[in-house]
Amino acid sequence: MIKVKVNKKVKLNKKSPDVHQEILGLGVLIENVNNNVQLIAEQYGDIKADIFSIKKTQNSHTDMIGKLSEDVSVIKQTLKSQGEEIKSQGKELKSQGEEIKSQGKELKSQGEEIKSQGKELKSHGETLNFHTGMIGKLAIDFTIVKEDIAFIKGGLKKKIDTDEFTALERRVVLLEKCH
Repeated sequence: MIKVKVNKKVKLNKKSPDVHQEILGLGVLIENVNNNVQLIAEQYGDIKADIFSIKKTQNSHTDMIGKLSEDVSVIKQTLKSQGEEIKSQGKELKSQGEEIKSQGKELKSQGEEIKSQGKELKSHGETLNFHTGMIGKLAIDFTIVKEDIAFIKGGLKKKIDTDEFTALERRVVLLEKCH
């Protein structure tokens, strides 16, 4: 804080503004400047702390970059050796690709053969369905025939043959004569 000494031996001129008012205005101005300086000092302290933190972070990042640089060097060496291995495997894959291509052609011809066999199988299926329908119709007809035979059989059981009828007729005639 800045202190101002006021000298009381100043002569006042009637034309000059009120010195006392001037001094009060200067005091307010000085107090405002002191507050601003104090605020700037506080901000400087905060900025200094932030710079220290940033430098610490920067040093940490520098260390990490150094370690990453070493890691990148190791990765480059690994990639170089793996690149050579990949080239040899690529040649092997190329020959296997040609083999797969020829097998693909063979599979295609087998697929066409299977397709024709599928058509034939479909034809057999249609025939089988037709035969199944015929068998179902025969089963219904056979059931009807069985019912007809049972009916005829029942009818035959109720009928008597002519010899039995003649014997029964004689018995009835005898009974009528007796009564």
